[in-house]
Amino acid sequence: MEMIISFLRLCIVWFNRLVLSVYFKEVQIIGTEKVPKEGPIIFVGNHANQFIDPMAIVAYCPQHISFMVAASTHRQRMMGFFTRIMGAIPVERPQDITQEGQGTIEIAEDSKIIGHETNFKKQLMEGDTLKVKGWPEYVVTEVTSETELKFKSKGVNSPETGVKKEYKVIPKVDQSQVFAKVWEELKNGKNLGIFPEGGSHDQTNLLPLKVGVAICGLGAMSKYKDTKIKVVACGLKYFNPSKFRSKMILEFSTPFEVDSKLVEEYQEDKKTACGKFLNQIEKKLRSVTFTAPNYKELKSIYLARRLYIPSSEVEDYSQEEMNDLYKRFFKGYQEKRKEEEVENLMEEVYEYGAELKSLGIKDSKVYEIEFNTWDLLKKSFISLFRMVMSLIFMLPGLMTLLPMYMINRILSEKERRKALKKSSVKVVGADVVGSSRILYSLILYPLTCTFFTTSLFILQRMYSSLSIYDCLVNCFWFLVCYPIYNYICVRSLDGVTDNWNNLFVRVYCLFSKDTMEVIRAKRENLAKKVHNVINLFGPMVFEDFDKMKLVKNLKPKSKKRKDSDKDSEVTSDSSFYQLMDDIDFDEAFNSLEELGI
Repeated sequence: MEMIISFLRLCIVWFNRLVLSVYFKEVQIIGTEKVPKEGPIIFVGNHANQFIDPMAIVAYCPQHISFMVAASTHRQRMMGFFTRIMGAIPVERPQDITQEGQGTIEIAEDSKIIGHETNFKKQLMEGDTLKVKGWPEYVVTEVTSETELKFKSKGVNSPETGVKKEYKVIPKVDQSQVFAKVWEELKNGKNLGIFPEGGSHDQTNLLPLKVGVAICGLGAMSKYKDTKIKVVACGLKYFNPSKFRSKMILEFSTPFEVDSKLVEEYQEDKKTACGKFLNQIEKKLRSVTFTAPNYKELKSIYLARRLYIPSSEVEDYSQEEMNDLYKRFFKGYQEKRKEEEVENLMEEVYEYGAELKSLGIKDSKVYEIEFNTWDLLKKSFISLFRMVMSLIFMLPGLMTLLPMYMINRILSEKERRKALKKSSVKVVGADVVGSSRILYSLILYPLTCTFFTTSLFILQRMYSSLSIYDCLVNCFWFLVCYPIYNYICVRSLDGVTDNWNNLFVRVYCLFSKDTMEVIRAKRENLAKKVHNVINLFGPMVFEDFDKMKLVKNLKPKSKKRKDSDKDSEVTSDSSFYQLMDDIDFDEAFNSLEELGI
């Protein structure tokens, strides 16, 4: 039985990789060599993309992980099958079993709630939480009758007395059995996966970490003295995760071992010890993720980085250097974002980005484009030719997938609205869109293949003299070749997009050369300001700034460098710096704005 389970787990790992390679244009994995060879290990990750997050970690982590998953997910037919095979540990979340309260309630004096047409004794028990829109949450301390109870408030401000409101009941959940199972797994050397933020979200910063992960680690070492647990942070960085053929980076941090002194402190003062443990985890998570207060600042940071070192110049640096540069940009900005010079610079950068957006031009094209008329005409024709040839090849395949695409969009939008309504931490629910599209595709695509295969069989029987056996053979080969053709069409779509972007900027430059030259001059001036601000504040943030600095002096634009779109062709190079600098940030943020961010 163990061999069968191991085989199924291996199949799931490779299936996840296949699915992610279809959905994402690029998947970059960093730091797998840092993951310890043996457990027990607690893998913690930021939770920016509902089901895709665990899929990615399971697919690319060199160790098997038993994830803690919501019991509601564990009960689902499709996702439940995968989670059971992978040995996931279900956790009942109170928000998933929230009930509508019977009757209405009002606040009375002396920490009492008076009910109207309520059945408190049947519906409530000590420890349950009452949730009322616009009010703080109230924890039930005592149910005195069917229409009266005592409470303690989780909020500071109290609403007016005598105001009747409808309410919801969040039941108290006893997680002791879950923690006991987790501790046993860790004692036996198995690995645990957990998203300490709780549910997934689409905010630009980490949510406050839940204490559960601390209880898992410190509790296991406290109960089983010989257990030594390591923690590895998994940084998931998405660039427009709700969009098909976007890009993703998964980075594993260096591990840290849970300090035995912290375990001793946990035995005496659980709250303080758990707080220290969560601080350690948060630092590790921030070391492998990119966070900002809001989308405007996040977009400006990315653009400032491209102004510091243009996309076409990153080939001069190693993957490790570029990875560290991104981290230093985010760390430096977080520490100095309140400085006047930084605020003014980032506002200028944002306005420059907004101007590019209004023109439909990428920053990389402003830097790279050459103003030679004959060269622009020649390369425009090449881009147009490549785009047309790709469209001719892929159009039949994409047309057959159009109904599935439309149904998928409708269903995923429905899931987004449902998730947004249930959550208090999501901005627009963008974190569930990608996951929903993948899940629905896993249902709709087999149905699409079945429909066309069946149609082929019927058409052969109606309009040809082939035997049933020959028709079945043809249908078999169609069923084999059709998915391969679809995958090639998807890859070709990347080339069409690249060639369209190249064609657009070249044609624009042909007809608006003066405007392009003004934008180029503005970019060069802004790039100098970025370098000046970094040189000013860099030594204040990093002691060894001069040694670690990649750019000593601002280099002038090379006249010998070729125009960028050799990049019209889809390349298999997936190095970190190319991945980061090929990202279509403008398109990513445009999509987020369409969702309402």
